[in-house]
Amino acid sequence: MSTSKNVFFTSISLFVPSIFTYIFWFLVAKTNGSGSVGIASTIASLVIIFTTIFGMDLFFGMKPSMARFFKEEDKIKYTQVFLSIFLFLTLSSAVASIILLYPVNLLHLIGIGDQYYWLIVFAIFLFSYQNFFTELFISTMQAKEFFKFILIGSLLRFPVFGLALVLFNHKDLTTVFSYYILSFITVILSFLYTIRDLHFKDPIRNLLSDFFSILRISISSWIPNVINVCGFWLGIIIVFSLNGSQQGGRFYIAVGIFSVILFISSGISKVTHGVIQNVKKGDQIVYLSYSIKIALVFTLPISMSIMFFSSDFLEIIGKDFTNSKVNLSILMLSVPFVIFSDLIYYFLYGLRYHKEVLLLGLIGNIPRVLLYFLITIVIGSDFAALGYFIGSLLQSVFSLKLGKIKPSELDLKRKIVVCLVPLILSSILWISHIHYILSTFIIILGSFIVYIRLDLFDKSDLHKVLYSTMPNKFAISFYKVFSNCIGVIRNNK
Repeated sequence: MSTSKNVFFTSISLFVPSIFTYIFWFLVAKTNGSGSVGIASTIASLVIIFTTIFGMDLFFGMKPSMARFFKEEDKIKYTQVFLSIFLFLTLSSAVASIILLYPVNLLHLIGIGDQYYWLIVFAIFLFSYQNFFTELFISTMQAKEFFKFILIGSLLRFPVFGLALVLFNHKDLTTVFSYYILSFITVILSFLYTIRDLHFKDPIRNLLSDFFSILRISISSWIPNVINVCGFWLGIIIVFSLNGSQQGGRFYIAVGIFSVILFISSGISKVTHGVIQNVKKGDQIVYLSYSIKIALVFTLPISMSIMFFSSDFLEIIGKDFTNSKVNLSILMLSVPFVIFSDLIYYFLYGLRYHKEVLLLGLIGNIPRVLLYFLITIVIGSDFAALGYFIGSLLQSVFSLKLGKIKPSELDLKRKIVVCLVPLILSSILWISHIHYILSTFIIILGSFIVYIRLDLFDKSDLHKVLYSTMPNKFAISFYKVFSNCIGVIRNNK
């Protein structure tokens, strides 16, 4: 699969389970309330932070080796690297499980009951393995296979959740248990699929040397990655600890919508830091500029709509969640800055500019973490997302300077136009008090018409998107229809 195809397909493979996850939280909110969402999301955030810290970012170091050995069909070396990472993750997850309670009981410190301990331990192991398989399949260009596994896991969450509600008398435990069914199914299916490519003939001999060679590559990017992850997920834990599970649940729903909206950017960044070194040096900036454009074009129309009509969108989940409308609007305002700074961040990450990546991580995430505390205490949790916005803004400002990238190389003026189009449309419709569903439709359609008229999206872009996300027989049909539409909009020029 080509780089562009892998980028788009990875984005879709992240988007589909994200949508199902959002539907899952919608059901939880409707049946169990915001408190249940709060405790489950806080545990999920804690698990993500712990697996990032104790995973040592080995996924970054393993990618070149796993990709090479898989392509060369060297099953012995492929197995050695696989086993060295898998065994380390098992050991590090066990250590993380102990650290939860000793020397300080972190669960009590955060406000999580002891009854969740073993479920959190189970989740740490599962999520570590899920991250491993995610990066393994991306690096070996098997994203389509992984997509099937994660889709099955996403769908099975719902019957498990319904069954657990009937069988058990603890709604919050039921929510947490059902949430991690996705990881359980994904890990089991991924392992059964991967074991076919493993060759256990004398694989133990070089395990330590393989591990330390990967560790040497990974260690320089580990701290920046930890900083980046903490800057995003600590906010939920802080709001939960200071304001309780209900407020934590409301804040998480806003963060969850924000995460889904960023699916294109997330997919591109996951592929970028793994493949950018294989792109010709003269084409690397071109690749970055194009990636930013595509992410903005497909993200900004919907994010601007949600920013202006946040209360209406949240009311779909429940009136209890409309208190998060300010946080949701602030997060949507952050979207263009996050796309810009994150794609440059992972671009530099992939090129192993570790000093610059570390500085960018510190610039963006130290203000986020500090402001989460200060804003939540002084102003209130309804404005907690301001900390994330300020951090994203600072990181964007310094991205070009630290990356030594000229604004003209990224065609920055045209990127600003991409942002302004849906912003202006959304403002007009919001002021006019047009119904939010009709407004959203107008904003998305209107933005693409303007993008096409201004040559910000053309038939070449359409071709890349369709052929990388659909089977060819469907892509051909859709391309004929939409390319004709583009021709009409551009007056066939």
